[in-house]
Amino acid sequence: NNKDFRVGLSHAINRQEIVDYVLNGHGSIADSGCPAFWPETPGFNPNWQPDPYDQAKAKALFAEAGYDDLSKVKVTMEITPMGSTPFNEKINEAVALYWQDLGLDVTMRKRDFASFQAGYINRVPAGETGGYAWVYPGPYRQWAVIGYNACATTWGRYCMFGEYPEFDTIIGEAMAEASIARRTELAREMGDFVYDNRIIIGLGFSDQLWAVTPGLVWDSLPGGPSQGYLNNFDKLYWAE
Repeated sequence: NNKDFRVGLSHAINRQEIVDYVLNGHGSIADSGCPAFWPETPGFNPNWQPDPYDQAKAKALFAEAGYDDLSKVKVTMEITPMGSTPFNEKINEAVALYWQDLGLDVTMRKRDFASFQAGYINRVPAGETGGYAWVYPGPYRQWAVIGYNACATTWGRYCMFGEYPEFDTIIGEAMAEASIARRTELAREMGDFVYDNRIIIGLGFSDQLWAVTPGLVWDSLPGGPSQGYLNNFDKLYWAE
């Protein structure tokens, strides 16, 4: 649980190369420093920029964290593809290769998504005593706190980003807050905590194309029309 360790991992990733070669240019890295926040998201802070690719700085941060011999730093990279957006598998591999290039002892592991998902739902990865890294291709949400409420609190359906008392306090208040202004302040506070401590490492944005018909009122879909997990179609309304 060392911030320098996490920031070191972040500086070892060449995000622009991932956008250029893995996503074939269909994406961007600007303003992507805090996952689940887009520039138009309530509470967004323009200071949340991704860490630049800098292997020398990464090694210096690892040294400050007490890891002088990087070959003894073991990291498991889960390359299991996401069920709804499987392109993350190649991003997982790219990140793992950057860390290997830095000198870390990286193991890539691929499982079927159902087995992988059971681990973070149960909060105890099967057969493991430690954690692992995984690239999550998160969908767009108007309010970032809604996404974090589901996967970063002690009461959430699953645990992907770890559980911190700060999350429970800030997110709990935000989810119960009726004032948009106050909820926006809490969203900024949560984002600052995530970014300042690099709880999650932002990589970038990817372009995705969705085909929709004007015959349906997509805004009536719970979660929003650009939600990555399209479901609850029975809740859609026919357009007039």
